[in-house]
Amino acid sequence: MATHTTVRRFERENSLAGRTETEIGRLEYPSTGGLVLRIYSEAQHLELSLTCAREAEAPMEKNSWTFTGPDLKPYKWQIFIQYPVLILNDNSQLPLARYKRAKLGIVSTRSRRPSLEILPAGVNSIDMIVVTFVSFMIYCFADSNPSYSS
Repeated sequence: MATHTTVRRFERENSLAGRTETEIGRLEYPSTGGLVLRIYSEAQHLELSLTCAREAEAPMEKNSWTFTGPDLKPYKWQIFIQYPVLILNDNSQLPLARYKRAKLGIVSTRSRRPSLEILPAGVNSIDMIVVTFVSFMIYCFADSNPSYSS
């Protein structure tokens, strides 16, 4: 039986109905191994089938993940100085998003919560960025047999 992780976005359009959820992606872990990533948008659905480095005979680098987005452009999540960064994987290497880890404020007085910062170049692709970020973090840091479900 395959397990899955669902990624949802909260909508605030109709304040009378309260918050509503929109499913923007689903990560499925088939019993055969690997990862199937589905990204949903109003215009189309994109499905990416991936094989995790732990299970592949010829493992990919665990600190980067390259894929083609719904706009047919090449993208790459990579660990850059301990922080995941999404770049446009072409000659421009344009950064689209980066993850900022939490700081406890022990050494300095400035603590901060972890956050996924969407840079100006990535504003039009927020749903894709969030879904692929979740996938990349699971790909890099999860156990070899994920059992996530929501």
